[in-house]
Amino acid sequence: MNKQAFFITATNTDTGKTFTTASLLKTFLETGHEAVAIKPLQSGAVMDEATGVMVSPDVVEFQKVSPKNHYPSKYALPFPSSPHYAASREGIQIHVDEICLYCKKYMDEHQITLIEGA
Repeated sequence: MNKQAFFITATNTDTGKTFTTASLLKTFLETGHEAVAIKPLQSGAVMDEATGVMVSPDVVEFQKVSPKNHYPSKYALPFPSSPHYAASREGIQIHVDEICLYCKKYMDEHQITLIEGA
């Protein structure tokens, strides 16, 4: 199986990264490809009151395209800002090697992996 990964990025918030990622996911799935979308790092995450778990709004958008696409972010930070600032507010250190391993896991398991940047 030929595996592919795509990294979707832009220079700011509200520039269409999630829309583009979800659209690509929908297109790949509709054309018979096995594809997933992930968001390794999310600032502006919200608490799910029912589960007590931080939820990435972008991951929720991916689930609207494919309910099976339930892959929580490696880092889900509540403060809506740049990831490094949101992490510092929480006293969390972001480890690039952990993000790489997180992405590699999905890339190894799926034909197409869409990775949305923060």
